[in-house]
Formats: sequence, structure tokens, C-alpha cells
Amino acid sequence: RSRPWLLIVDAAAVGPDPAAVCRGLAGSAVCRQSSILFLAGPDPDERERLSRAGAHAVLGKPFSVKQLKDALRDLGFSTGSFRRIEA
Repeated sequence: RSRPWLLIVDAAAVGPDPAAVCRGLAGSAVCRQSSILFLAGPDPDERERLSRAGAHAVLGKPFSVKQLKDALRDLGFSTGSFRRIEA
């Protein structure tokens, strides 16, 4: 059975308690070995709660492509093939 390597979750999209969602993901058998990257608002307390809840990385919005690449690299992912796609 395939398991995700990386979960990127927008804290604003998961309801009123993103830390609870993070704890659930971190504790689930399917996601236990996955890296969890949360995208959060500018509140440093929320970012801290997400880190304590099990997020491996938390990016405050807005963030740059470089910040995203750095976070992914810190998690052990190669970002060499990332490129900007113009709409």
C-alpha cells in the first residue's frame, strides 16, 4: 500500500482547529511516516501550536517560492526540478 511522502496542508482550509487536524495526521497509521508541512497565517502562536502538534515544518503566509523550496529541502526533498509555471 502506497503512503504519501509529503502532506502540504493549508491551516485556513481545515476548520477552526488546525492543530487538532495536525495531531490526527501525525498519529494516523497511513501518515505516520510522512512529512507534514503546514501553511499558516502570520500568527506566530499558531505556527508554534502546529509545530507542537506534529508538523515537521510550518510556513507563515505569505511566503516566497524560495521559502517553500528551503522548507522542502530542510525536510529532505530535492527541489531541483521545481520551476515557475506562468498561467
